[in-house]
Amino acid sequence: MALSALEIYKYLPKTNCKKCGLPTCLAFAMKLAAKQIELSRCPFITEEAKQKLNELSEPPMRTIIFNSKEKELKVGGDLVLFRHEKKFYNPAPFGIIISCDDSQLEKKIKYIKELKIPRVGETFTIDFLAVRDNGKYQQFIKAVKLGNVNGFPLMLISHSVENLAGAIDELQQARPVIYYLVDVNEIIDIAKNKNLPIVISDTQVQPLLKKAENIYNSGFKEVILHLVTSNLSHLLQFNTIQRRLAIVKGKKFASFPILTLVEDEDIFKQLAFISLGVCKYSDMVISSCMDRAFWNALVTLRFNIYTDPQKPVTVEPKVYSIGTPGKDSPVLVTTNFSLTYYTVAPEIENSKVGSYLLVVDTEGMSVLTAWAADKFNEQVIAQWMQRENLETLVSHRKLIIPGYVAIL
Repeated sequence: MALSALEIYKYLPKTNCKKCGLPTCLAFAMKLAAKQIELSRCPFITEEAKQKLNELSEPPMRTIIFNSKEKELKVGGDLVLFRHEKKFYNPAPFGIIISCDDSQLEKKIKYIKELKIPRVGETFTIDFLAVRDNGKYQQFIKAVKLGNVNGFPLMLISHSVENLAGAIDELQQARPVIYYLVDVNEIIDIAKNKNLPIVISDTQVQPLLKKAENIYNSGFKEVILHLVTSNLSHLLQFNTIQRRLAIVKGKKFASFPILTLVEDEDIFKQLAFISLGVCKYSDMVISSCMDRAFWNALVTLRFNIYTDPQKPVTVEPKVYSIGTPGKDSPVLVTTNFSLTYYTVAPEIENSKVGSYLLVVDTEGMSVLTAWAADKFNEQVIAQWMQRENLETLVSHRKLIIPGYVAIL
């Protein structure tokens, strides 16, 4: 959490020695609060003050990183309870759980890797795999290798310390998440030695928070919390309590990211759980469902939740060729608000008429909003026509404008 200059000043020596290059300790605190100078520039800061400032400057929600050789995922790290206060960081990674004894394992992993979902000019994929151990060492190791060679960051789920240790040794260039299903104290030494994140779980809210407090007080902070429940209200209760403890109350033991994992046979129940998790504070989610339509809905939901409410999603302003336009092709104009573009462009494409679409920079505003703000008028459009050399693309001088601004 960002500290003010006055909060930092409380922990400085207040000698005004000028050895940091600034005239006073308060000036140093102001520079430090603006992240324009390093704390190490103060020669008289005590170790106790350093530790306290580092603790106070930690974000209310910890960020956990896990990766494969090709891909890194960040989990957690949010600063606010509500999106409109700032924005949510690190979109919740989507994972699919697979069993190492599945006879179709290679086929399923290939399908998951090739599953691509286009949305507003971007292409989304499944972010990671959770590999569940069946107790057979060789099968587990084979599944882990298969997931790793396909470039997926991994979560390793097992009842066996030996199997987990073997799998970790196979992932020398990766950082998996460890989910040991028995007593977490039996795996904690391996996690500490390898610097790997672990999942701790419980079926009840208070015992899980108590486990989180104990492990935080032990000094280990690479932790993800999982409430094991089949009740939606139970999940909502835990996620809300945990997030409020971390952000509103400043309780450090509650700062760990949250995992939601669902394997119900009812696909709609899975969808309900994960949708709730995405909307209400789950930092990573796992499902057993491989249906494309299922993930398409969730990708759309996540995209909407994790966009910056103060920064519209935009497309590049320029002339887009749709179909095979020529000198006599129509020219249309619109704004660079992504939703407007992705509404207009498919309609032009479906018309089978090769056309040019001039997209004007309106700072991400829609047509009517941009017109009302005087950012989509005849002068702005004329400037962009000249900038994009439209007169060299077509032989006519006709421009199709949005009907909402026919007044132009």
